[in-house]
Amino acid sequence: MENGRIDRKSGHGNPGLSSTTVRSLHLMLHSALERAVKERLILRNPTEDCIAPKVQKIEMQILPPEHIKDYLEAADRRGLLPMFYLELVTGLRKGEITALL
Repeated sequence: MENGRIDRKSGHGNPGLSSTTVRSLHLMLHSALERAVKERLILRNPTEDCIAPKVQKIEMQILPPEHIKDYLEAADRRGLLPMFYLELVTGLRKGEITALL
């Protein structure tokens, strides 16, 4: 988990992989190797001895209602009001909004 990234950057300032990423990779490999066992390509699944990490819940941070007006005014001053308003009312993530543009 600490040394899994090539570019050493992640969205949360952590150079490693998240527990969700490691768990997803483990489950994918486990499934693929389990299929290989069933097809008698390998004798046993080596991922059975591995313990996938539990997913760590990260609490969502939301904009307090008293700051919404200032947020939208700042977006309007920069000519970005529609995009930021869309973010507020839909809950879309930054990457999803960017993909719409």
